[in-house]
Amino acid sequence: MHCTLRRLLPIILFIAAAGSQAQSGKAFFKEGEKLRAAQEFEQALEKYSFAIRTEPGMIKAYQARAEVYGSLGKLVERASDLAQAARLDKGEPVNAVAAARAYFDMDSATVAAEFCDQAILVSPKNQEALMLLAKACLRTGELDRASNAADEALAVKATTDTYFIHGVVRTATRDYKTAEFDLDRVLEWNHLYEPAYVAASEVQLALYELYSGPTMKMRTLEKSIEHCTRALELNPQSTDALFCRSKAYGHQKEYAKAIDDISRCMALGRTDRAVYLQRARYYQGYGQFQNAINDANQLVLADMKDTEALQLRADLRESNLDLEGALKDLESLQKELVATGTFSGDQQQLIEGSRKRIALQVYEMNRESDAPSITIIKPFHVADIAQVSNSIRFVEVSGHVRDKSLLKSITVNGKPADFATDEKDPEFVVSIPLGMDVTELVVQATDIYENFSSEVLRIERSEGVAPLISILSPKAEGTTIQLPAGRSEVFVEGS
Repeated sequence: MHCTLRRLLPIILFIAAAGSQAQSGKAFFKEGEKLRAAQEFEQALEKYSFAIRTEPGMIKAYQARAEVYGSLGKLVERASDLAQAARLDKGEPVNAVAAARAYFDMDSATVAAEFCDQAILVSPKNQEALMLLAKACLRTGELDRASNAADEALAVKATTDTYFIHGVVRTATRDYKTAEFDLDRVLEWNHLYEPAYVAASEVQLALYELYSGPTMKMRTLEKSIEHCTRALELNPQSTDALFCRSKAYGHQKEYAKAIDDISRCMALGRTDRAVYLQRARYYQGYGQFQNAINDANQLVLADMKDTEALQLRADLRESNLDLEGALKDLESLQKELVATGTFSGDQQQLIEGSRKRIALQVYEMNRESDAPSITIIKPFHVADIAQVSNSIRFVEVSGHVRDKSLLKSITVNGKPADFATDEKDPEFVVSIPLGMDVTELVVQATDIYENFSSEVLRIERSEGVAPLISILSPKAEGTTIQLPAGRSEVFVEGS
């Protein structure tokens, strides 16, 4: 009997412990719910975590903890918990859709699409999953997949939301007439649907690019402005509506209005690349080149390899008569295009043509007639005479040349000197053979406008024999002089 009890005791204890753990998991969850209701979120998180450790399959604990993470702005943790809830019960599409939305909000569109697929596998006509899948695929650039999902969502039920998503996807696939129909239907059903006004305005701008007739083109711009204005009546803080309307004004060459809209957009906090680029183009059209350059500077500072910004700033600097700055931008543009391997033959020809045109303008604008000013430092000379020893075979000639323009050449006795050709007022140096027939050093400088000057040094030869020294006192034996110890001075006499 005792033996039987001993065998049963571990089993009884195990069952009791398991029951205790299951009970404690539910207890932890209940405590977490009370703390969440009391807005004590950190303590609630701790209780939900205890519940999950005790019962790893407790889906409602993951869902509850995800809601708390959302309240605390911890989006990564929230998405992770919703994903775990979806994995634990793959037969419930609601969990998968919740996880998909969480990842979509975090800009993880690829992961969002995977959870949408999980939901659709269980519920093929789940409209929310289909719409979210269309948005996710649109963000990842999978347009065919986005189009199919949007079609299926609209087929399930035609609503303002499904028509809106369908219209946005059709815009991305360049089916602008269908997109126009879809978005008009949305606004017909709900005239307060602000995003549809902006989307419809973008469609009109796209149609503007397609149409060739001036009447049709003008009509699209008027519709675009009308849609954006209506959106701004609903939401005066809509940066999308301001940005879109500014583009329509820009096409109408109403640059003052375009600049006003996009500046308001920036004042409301939107300062991305597209906004600066667009405003720079408006200023360019308005003839305010320095303001345009200021915006282009922001783009280049943000990305020194932005080839579009470099090209734009080069054009603006040329218009603003900063021709040397334009040349520097074109040089940077060429280097970047070569480095990225995207330098096509047409681009190369276009940029080279711009560089030659601007360089010619710089050349003509800086033309002057002043002769260069030459200063000779070596060899040492007094007035125009340099004394040179008979014993040397070469003489170094150096100095500098001052001129308003770049120098074309510097020569000494016809031999080119070394100097920096791309610097103004350069220093020069050259070594000249000094035969007995050389009687002068002729330094000549010519600038790029063929202005010429010359300096001449006459050479006087000095003998090359060293002095002879003879020591008479104290007496020396060979090259050694013997001095008494303790002497602190010595008198030396000689000739």
